[in-house]
Amino acid sequence: PAPAPAPAPAPAPAPALKSADKLPELPLPPLPLKPADNITPLPDPPEEKGKKDMGKGKGGTVGKGRKQGQKIVYDKKLLMRLRELDICSEKPKDLEDMYITPGGAKNASSNRRRGGGGGDGGGGNWDRGAKQPKQKQQGGEWSRGKEAPKPRNDGRRGRGGRNQQQGPPLYDGPIVPLAKTANRWMPIKDDSSLIICEKKVKSLLNKMTIEKFQTLSKQFCEIHIESFEMLELIIARVYEKAIDEPSFGGIYAELCVMLSNQASTKTFVKIVNYDTSKASNAYDQQEGPFYWSSNITTTDKEIVGPFNNVDEAVDAALDVENEYPRVERGDMEMEIASLLVEDDIFIKVMKRVRPKGEEGVEEFYAVFFDVDKADQSGLKLSEPFDEIDACLKNGEKMNSFRTCLLNKCQDEFQKQDIYATWKEEFATFESKKAEMTEKDKVEREEELEMRRVKIKKQMLGNIAFIGNLFLKGLIKANIMHKCIRHLFKVDCEKDASGQEVLVRISEDSIEEEDHEALVKLFKTIGATIDNKKHAKHMAQYFEKVRELARDKNLNSRLRFAYQDLIELRNNRWVTRRKEESAKSLAEIRKEAEREERRQQGG
Repeated sequence: PAPAPAPAPAPAPAPALKSADKLPELPLPPLPLKPADNITPLPDPPEEKGKKDMGKGKGGTVGKGRKQGQKIVYDKKLLMRLRELDICSEKPKDLEDMYITPGGAKNASSNRRRGGGGGDGGGGNWDRGAKQPKQKQQGGEWSRGKEAPKPRNDGRRGRGGRNQQQGPPLYDGPIVPLAKTANRWMPIKDDSSLIICEKKVKSLLNKMTIEKFQTLSKQFCEIHIESFEMLELIIARVYEKAIDEPSFGGIYAELCVMLSNQASTKTFVKIVNYDTSKASNAYDQQEGPFYWSSNITTTDKEIVGPFNNVDEAVDAALDVENEYPRVERGDMEMEIASLLVEDDIFIKVMKRVRPKGEEGVEEFYAVFFDVDKADQSGLKLSEPFDEIDACLKNGEKMNSFRTCLLNKCQDEFQKQDIYATWKEEFATFESKKAEMTEKDKVEREEELEMRRVKIKKQMLGNIAFIGNLFLKGLIKANIMHKCIRHLFKVDCEKDASGQEVLVRISEDSIEEEDHEALVKLFKTIGATIDNKKHAKHMAQYFEKVRELARDKNLNSRLRFAYQDLIELRNNRWVTRRKEESAKSLAEIRKEAEREERRQQGG
């Protein structure tokens, strides 16, 4: 037999490549750009020949000489050669742009569902010795200095489960600005004269101090008093402030003196039975009778008219057979054209005042009613006068600041029982006290005590302010004597010998608050009223005071108060301790420095 051929020598092993060595360049044919199914695969590496199938694929025919499902494996050297080819480093012209976002929302959510550790999946980057991943910057699109992100328009409606019904997409188009209509709502400022006057009076009273008195009192006197209601409002606010702040009673009394001298009533005291269409001024003599009124206004809600002149309006008021329709005044401004009383009918004729720039014929309107129904209509009408001068003089006197102030003082002083309501509530509390809890009982007792102290403070403040008005000359001495006798519940009568003596006019005992008011009033006016002119009356008063100081039926506090009053008169009304009064800032500063030096020395 023929000798066997010698075995082929084994190929020499390829030298190991170092990291610094370059791969040898091998000529490869260019790979045409064809669909994936038509690409002819490269020959298998020698070490992979005869390798069994790695599993079945799903792609069908892979290439020539390849079985379906056979996996092709390339070595590293061959793959590294591919990057040197131009066709592998240049983008084809007909290839669309594609961008891959690493770690997208879909992958991140799938990793969370699988329990991954975040990052690039599986927690690989957290192996020991590996570089820690960089944390994403807090804030993202909402970081400081960046523009706020645009709202999402994906139709989502916030939280909720799957298959949630999506709402309509947000509107991204241009927005038409709101159009201002002619009848749009506008806030209306309450600019009535009474409201404006009240705000100004309160503002001036809240700022009142000794240093600012001259400036603020001048502004007070400059207030234009347009009506009797405005005059009453000013007096009421000043009176309330004087009662609440008894230490400033002297300042408020001085303010009342200035207002009494400068406040004018000519602006609101009207003479009735005077026709402006027949006279040049209000003082032309006409046939009486004449009346005065202090609350005639041009703000009636319903009026009769319009008429062409004053005579037509008067004739319509006197026409008892026909009834003329009434119209709403609305926003029309009026001025007085004529005031008269004829056939026992009060007639007020007003002329319409048109806005500036508006033209039109003159229009007159009327308001009329029977004289005996003036009170029902809210009209303050005086008794008739034969002469206009006497009527005007009486009207100014009865509506002066001083008269209105005295009426206010009289009303406050003659209040029957300022504790009446409090006594009823206290009696109700005593009857139901056993049924109340301890907490409710304590709260109710404190509330009633606070109210009692407040009422007492107002009562004493009222007495002190009346006394200060007497010291300033606004109240006469005979009025003060009436006040003292009223508190003592006595009156002055003449006996058989013609001497004036005090006679008890009531069997009721003097109330506790009246005792306190008497002591307060004597301390306020004693130094002024205790003189030769009123010596007889003062002797009678203090005889009564001595009786009360010895009366065992009174509590010790009141008896000691009367005893102190007797000692004060014996000392010529000079108090042992200085009474609290309003102080300037300089006086307060000196007292503070004096107190500081006393503490340091002690």
